[in-house]
Amino acid sequence: MVSLPDCLVHLRVENARIYIAFKDRNPYLNTRIWERDEWYIVFAGIEAVANDRVLNTPGAFDEAWIHLRERAAERKELRAAYFINHETIGHFEAFIQEMVQHRVSNFYLAYSTDADVKPSVPLIDRLRKRFPEIRFMMDRDLEVAVGMALDQPLTMPRRAVIEIFNDCNLACDFCWTHSPYRNYKNPEGYFSRKLTKETIARYVEELAGFDVETVELCAVGDPLFHPDVWEIIDHIKSKGLRLRISTNGTLITKAKAERFIEIGVEQLFMNISAGDRDTYHRIHNVSPTIYDNLERNLKYLSDLREKTEKKYPYMQIINVITRENVDGLEKMIDFSALIRADFTEFRKVWIAQDFLKSVNFSKEKLVSVLAEKDRLLKKMKDLGLAGNLETFYQDVQTDLEDRNAGAVELVDFKAKPKPDKTEYGEQQGDYHEDPWNPPAQGLDPEIGAIVPCSISQHFTLIDVNSDLRYCCMGDKIHSPYGTIKEQWLDARYQSFRKFWKKRYADGGNICRGCPHVGENRHYQEVLERLGLVEMVREGVGR
Repeated sequence: MVSLPDCLVHLRVENARIYIAFKDRNPYLNTRIWERDEWYIVFAGIEAVANDRVLNTPGAFDEAWIHLRERAAERKELRAAYFINHETIGHFEAFIQEMVQHRVSNFYLAYSTDADVKPSVPLIDRLRKRFPEIRFMMDRDLEVAVGMALDQPLTMPRRAVIEIFNDCNLACDFCWTHSPYRNYKNPEGYFSRKLTKETIARYVEELAGFDVETVELCAVGDPLFHPDVWEIIDHIKSKGLRLRISTNGTLITKAKAERFIEIGVEQLFMNISAGDRDTYHRIHNVSPTIYDNLERNLKYLSDLREKTEKKYPYMQIINVITRENVDGLEKMIDFSALIRADFTEFRKVWIAQDFLKSVNFSKEKLVSVLAEKDRLLKKMKDLGLAGNLETFYQDVQTDLEDRNAGAVELVDFKAKPKPDKTEYGEQQGDYHEDPWNPPAQGLDPEIGAIVPCSISQHFTLIDVNSDLRYCCMGDKIHSPYGTIKEQWLDARYQSFRKFWKKRYADGGNICRGCPHVGENRHYQEVLERLGLVEMVREGVGR
């Protein structure tokens, strides 16, 4: 962590308002401070001398109080930041009480490099219970780690996914919903389900009030299939929100590429999973000509971005690796180079449902994949491509070690026709209890501890039925008349957070193949660094 003065570009006082700009810590937060009527006031204590010492700005404390009184009189939202180190933590509780009297409801907590975070966690817990109306915010890493220690998020979701439509123009082998390998049917009318633009607008209004970092439009199918998708995109961007669209890319035309750039869509996550037309045809079960159109239009988007000197949309290619495309990793790299993708991600197929075992690849294939590691990593580097290929190889190596150690073999390579469709049935049980998730996957050999799930602290998914889910595999939380906030703080969401604390303490596993495994490992390291591991295991103030 860096100290607050190191984070500041500058602080200036103008018309009794204090303006603060952070440098490169959170560019989005910085944008919102300058472009919207929201001001952060920084305090190190309740005495002027403490604030002047931290900010090196004599008179800042007095000016801040003037601003507080004005804003309180106007009944506008007040926010404050508090700098915590070994000297100022003693003022913290008195400061909070003082701020609550002035109707300050949002607090950004900044820690110095030498600050001991651990003592502040029970203090925050006690103050949160005493003043349930206040909201604590921190650096993202601290925020998630302390939230895990408390079983209670310190903010509303930082990232929200909205599933807007169920239909799709592809039938990818590895898709949970549209794969031809599925052995059960969808209910009648399933593919016509969608969220209305009015419902989505209501969610967007609420998310904008949370300072959500990113809204992602995705779908059980493809979000660009939604009949009102451009109105939805326009509304999200009108609220100043960052927008990510997860799509298969086949519906992107030259006209749509131009509109993405014009509107300023920040990110396109595109599941391609192939680097040649034959593999694309085989794995997505569509005409080979679709691949040719996809390649041409994505290259046009990249060329247009370069011509207009725009950095958006950020183009990330997703490659889900199955037995049908595992021999085509090099061609996938070539495809990313051709369209000048910003990032290329490789994922082993996630055995989220039983039928997906039929598209995984064998132990022998794991060995052959690893044999190409050094050559393909060098090729990525020589081409100047960013990606997670090295992490992918680490996952392949871990999978191979698990299988050699006697973990359940996930693939039956006997001749097996695609199963007939049977009557529709819901997947039973919690996915985190799925026997296809061997406990060995939950162990991080470098840390030597069980890795807990962090996602419930910063992420939520709103599905096409308006149900909230704590992850894309999680149980739904249905409250048709409830707000996102009400559901986010619902007892069922809380029980999930506590479940993962218990699983952490008991040595439980994490979901095999989850794309958030790397993120969870990161937060494990944060917990270790901050000395919060035992708090996560044992709980605070309970």
